[in-house]
Amino acid sequence: MDEHSKVPRADSVHAALSANTDVIVYGGTPHGRNNLFARIAHNLIPGDPWEKFTFNWRDNPDKNYALDVPAANSQGTEVIYPWYLFEKSKSVDQALFEQEVDISYDAETKNQIILGAWVQAARALKLEGTLPLTAGLDVGDTGPDATTYASRAGPAVTRMQALNSEEAPQETHELATRDGVDLLQYDRNGVGAAIAATVARRTDRTYQVRGSSTAASPAARSTMTPRRPQIFVSPISPPNAGGAFACASNAPGSGWSRAPRTWTRTASASRTCPPART
Repeated sequence: MDEHSKVPRADSVHAALSANTDVIVYGGTPHGRNNLFARIAHNLIPGDPWEKFTFNWRDNPDKNYALDVPAANSQGTEVIYPWYLFEKSKSVDQALFEQEVDISYDAETKNQIILGAWVQAARALKLEGTLPLTAGLDVGDTGPDATTYASRAGPAVTRMQALNSEEAPQETHELATRDGVDLLQYDRNGVGAAIAATVARRTDRTYQVRGSSTAASPAARSTMTPRRPQIFVSPISPPNAGGAFACASNAPGSGWSRAPRTWTRTASASRTCPPART
């Protein structure tokens, strides 16, 4: 089957073919990563890996001839491929050129908000975890939608895990506790409300559960304060010359901050905050 990356309902077509033949050959050029062709190419489907044959333009003797020319930085020489440079110069669609010639799965496609190349660059970027530790819960609706839990330490994602819908409240609590998060956020306008409410009623949790009603209105949130008094420490960004940190306590009458979660600056570079009075 040719141009398989653009076949509509490819998963259903694949299921039908699998029941009627022992040999399937899919051919085509990349068209993003959100299709069966891309998943097969990157071994992201169950079962044994598929045999993959890639025919690059460099494998074509009519196109892979090279020339040594003076380098652009005037130091030595560099190798150029005239056919490639000529085709690229006359291309009116850069994304199409990257798909058809560079065999790029990350070239821009229609209805794409974030470029695939940016996603891959973000995955390769190694970030150091910082405070605060937070988590999010995206509750799936009926059908194949998955309920997903994710946690992060500042800018670094520490966990992303699909949950069993029936066990989601218990799994969410266990993961949030294991990750040591201070805050669990969810969308309270929808199917997530029931699961989050179940988690919020737990008396043994040590984190806040916060529901956001709209993405456009951060202030429109409901906050459920944890039962156990805690002290939270977080670096202020950008820090002042003394390396200031911010402290907060959810303990009523803590004296140095108003509960819950009112942040106050401390000039000390230490992560030690004044003790909360309970």
